[in-house]
Amino acid sequence: MITKEIQLNGITFRLTLTDHIISQVNNLKSLYNTAYEDPESFDQLSTEISNVIHEISTAIEPKVN
Repeated sequence: MITKEIQLNGITFRLTLTDHIISQVNNLKSLYNTAYEDPESFDQLSTEISNVIHEISTAIEPKVN
């Protein structure tokens, strides 16, 4: 597990990268590569890409608006 604090506009965000989140990031890269190689598949993959991005965003505290 990797924890990183990032400060933006005076707000400190804490990002925790667990094995699960790292796996999701790798999954997201794979989805984007697939969509890049076959642009017609993007519509099919867009929901899955959105779900993965949402899951990754849950690792940030405080929650992103």
